[in-house]
Amino acid sequence: MSLIIKDNVLIKGCDEESIVVPNGVVEIQDNAFLNCNNIKKIILSESVRKIGKEAFFGCKKIKYVGISSVESWCKIDFVSVHSNPLFYGSALYLNEKKINRLEIPNSIKTIQEGLFCGCKSLTRVNIPNSVERIGDWAFAKCTRINEIIMTDSVKEIGKGAFAGCTSLKHIKLSDNITKINIGLFAGCKQLTDIVISSKVDTIRTEAFRECYKLTNIAIPESVKEIEEDAFSKCHSLEKIEIQNKLVRIKDNAFWWCDNLKSVIVGSIDMTDKYIHLNSFNEADDEDDDDEYVECEAKIKK
Repeated sequence: MSLIIKDNVLIKGCDEESIVVPNGVVEIQDNAFLNCNNIKKIILSESVRKIGKEAFFGCKKIKYVGISSVESWCKIDFVSVHSNPLFYGSALYLNEKKINRLEIPNSIKTIQEGLFCGCKSLTRVNIPNSVERIGDWAFAKCTRINEIIMTDSVKEIGKGAFAGCTSLKHIKLSDNITKINIGLFAGCKQLTDIVISSKVDTIRTEAFRECYKLTNIAIPESVKEIEEDAFSKCHSLEKIEIQNKLVRIKDNAFWWCDNLKSVIVGSIDMTDKYIHLNSFNEADDEDDDDEYVECEAKIKK
């Protein structure tokens, strides 16, 4: 069975071990390769600009995604994470050479949603000062990345952008982001330290959930709210330093941090006051109220 292409749009793929999308194809339509379980290798031409919803859903055997230009790859519009042939754990090849150390081109301003999600070949990523935004799930499940270099040009990082990067040990975020987004580092099991900029005002839900190796965290005065489950199941976390005494700590924010020994809020040792609260311990499953700890109120007491 051959590829069905009409007006430069690939409408229907074929279930063969090796696929070459020819030059001139600008779009791969929704579901084009849906559940094509025999595909192991696919090569995309530089002309591809859009890949539709679930185009590669169920293609779990793909281990080789070939491109001829990183810049062209970065400009592809992936409609969903299952639009990306990397999703199930493929390696990315540039002109038949596996990409380990990724250099994002200087022409790129936005790293698209899910752009490298699932890529198993990447070990190092260099994000240049042209990049202003990193989309949702952009590097999620890149389990071999151990180093990410980011400049202060980045102003926004989407939810789950680095979730499941299980080899990542440390990272310095851009000084110009204002939120640590939902699930940003969730499941980064080797992460030992993180530098949070003084412009961050919110640490969102599950931002650091299951960062098992994180031992201490310094939260700057700019942070006004720490949302639910932000640091839950950080089993090695021993010390929390929160500079803003007015910070709101939502329910379960530090749930199941079972080695926590010190909580410092605005230079005051609050360990004895907070260690028993729902924000820091296992919550009552029957309590669905949207509760939070107001540090100032506790200090006054």
